[in-house]
Amino acid sequence: MNGVLNIKITLASVMMATFCSWLLMWLLYQTRKRKGFVKGNGIYSIVLLYMLCIARIFLPLDFPFTKGIPMKGMLSDFYRILWFDRYSVGRLELPILAFLCVVWFGVAFVLVVRFVRDYRSICRMVCLLGKREDEQCKRILQQVFVSTGAKRKVTVFYSKEITMPMSMGIRDWKVLLPDQEYSDQELYYILMHEYRHLLNGDLKVKMLTYIFCCIFWWNPVVYLLGKGLEQSLEMKCDLCVTEKLSLHEVANYLQTIVTAIKSCGKKRKSIMMNGAVSLGDCGQGEMKERFRFVIESRKGDRNRRWSMVLFTSMFLVVWLASYSILPQPSYDPPIDDIVTGPNVFELSPDNAYLFFEEGVYYLLIQLETGEKIINQVSENGRLLFESFGFEVRE
Repeated sequence: MNGVLNIKITLASVMMATFCSWLLMWLLYQTRKRKGFVKGNGIYSIVLLYMLCIARIFLPLDFPFTKGIPMKGMLSDFYRILWFDRYSVGRLELPILAFLCVVWFGVAFVLVVRFVRDYRSICRMVCLLGKREDEQCKRILQQVFVSTGAKRKVTVFYSKEITMPMSMGIRDWKVLLPDQEYSDQELYYILMHEYRHLLNGDLKVKMLTYIFCCIFWWNPVVYLLGKGLEQSLEMKCDLCVTEKLSLHEVANYLQTIVTAIKSCGKKRKSIMMNGAVSLGDCGQGEMKERFRFVIESRKGDRNRRWSMVLFTSMFLVVWLASYSILPQPSYDPPIDDIVTGPNVFELSPDNAYLFFEEGVYYLLIQLETGEKIINQVSENGRLLFESFGFEVRE
């Protein structure tokens, strides 16, 4: 119980959590780009690892077992500038960290409020779009329900303002489609893709990720996480759609994606993209990665599961190990707090050392006056002085 109560959140632990989260995000993003990495480790484990990166920055904890590492130099100077140096604001004396936090939270608040406002306006706008529940749409939706084995109410909207098929809605699910003619095959694969997004909860993940990016807007690495996670969600959705399809059907599915992306022309982005998951708003390189992953995932690989377990376990070990140490700023006390009288002097490795003579250890202290003081020390004393960096001379 005492161990739980000793869990703390300090400025040093927040800085450590931020650094570790940056590092994990960057390493995962760079590693994920390696050819064959997604196939070898599985898209589900990669999504999990992205979630761990986000969790690390939201859990800046200093546990009882965490070992503090005193550090001088740049870290201490940076800490001093942030916290100890004070600046006057009226009658208040505030550290620069307070000003930075005001800017941080102020901008984050504006971005989150703007996102919520835009999402609500999108929902209202969707309700005004032309709803078209024709026989083709109803028939294809029933096929999608049967194929997925899950039936939830979904409302399909068509509009010329929509350039890319997308889905949205936390409770009331909606699929938004460009207002154009579709063959049964095209409509089936499009609705299957968007319905899978809804079933997988990808919209919630994407919205939380976007809010995360709004909160940590000053960190460029979080945008890599958002980009990588969005691509991973698309690949996971592709895998869910194609896992029971024949090779010929997979080719038709991929062709449908290409056709939908080409038909949107230059209108690739819209305000809806922040509140919806689309069929595929990505570049040529990302699209090739999705297609290659779908094709290669159909090939059997006995080592794939072990590779996934091994990499995920190693990543989790690194994640947990990041709590084992905590670099902390270290400062030398002012000399006036040490030397308080004529017979008081500072004892440090700079003016004293241990030496061994005739089976006995001695401590030699060199004073500024030139005087030397020699005292015999016990074995435990020697070990203590050595732990503080005192040199041992024979």
